[in-house]
Amino acid sequence: MRVSSCLAVLVLACSGPAALAETPEGAVRSLNDWLDRFDGIDPGYGVVVVTADDILLNRTDGIRHTQTGAPFTSDTPIYIASQTKAYKIGRA
Repeated sequence: MRVSSCLAVLVLACSGPAALAETPEGAVRSLNDWLDRFDGIDPGYGVVVVTADDILLNRTDGIRHTQTGAPFTSDTPIYIASQTKAYKIGRA
């Protein structure tokens, strides 16, 4: 539950800087700059930005398990419940 709540907040927060960009690439640069402020955040997170033809950003950071310190990776399974609402808000 905590991870999905953090994910929803992250998606909504990321939509601000990216929404100001004129191009998808500009949005990725803005998003990367914003995410750089949170290096080492716990729990971990993953962000993917895609177009119809390409993956523009595939970024993960943090840990997936606080007791073992295992890193959060793009292969880490996460339960996202009904987070599709947040994805539609950030959709370009």
